Amino acid sequence: KIRVYLCVSAANQRLLPYDAVSGLCGSGEKTNITDIMYLRSLDGVVKINRCSYCRKADCKKRMEREVFLGGRMEEMELRYCSPECQEKIERFIQLNREKGPVAVLLILAWVVLFAVLPFVFKAISGNPILIDLGMPVLLAILGIALAVFPVAIAPKLWYRRLGIKYSSLFIRITGVLMLITGINLLLVR
Repeated sequence: KIRVYLCVSAANQRLLPYDAVSGLCGSGEKTNITDIMYLRSLDGVVKINRCSYCRKADCKKRMEREVFLGGRMEEMELRYCSPECQEKIERFIQLNREKGPVAVLLILAWVVLFAVLPFVFKAISGNPILIDLGMPVLLAILGIALAVFPVAIAPKLWYRRLGIKYSSLFIRITGVLMLITGINLLLVR
């Protein structure tokens, strides 16, 4: 796999192609790696060492851990800037290991219930009101689950780009919005 990087050189402040083998940035001038402000791979992986929790730049401390993400255990390099961030990362890993597999199973069960249960109730009873009540209730229940336990949902790429703190916040906000939508749908009926 060939990786093509883009660089922003300190001299001209423009995004230019960078050849890691020859050290050429842009139009062919030899560039020292220390003159480059940052490198970015075309697949979106930023080459600045950032804290895996809060996303502060230039973190030197790192650890390798197995994390339960996206429904499976994955080896992940985690960087941290302070002991507080390290502790929060360890708590995140522990929560994902304990609650992650259960959360994935609950979400799969919720999907089955959301897709099937209201229609089964309608077929058995013939009452369409069960669909009108069942769907918003199931939506609100998933919203509560996401707001309380934002674990094992997001893929590894989210955590790399946003950090653990902001990925968890995004999942919680999504859960609260789902809860509000479910309640709103119940009240409108």
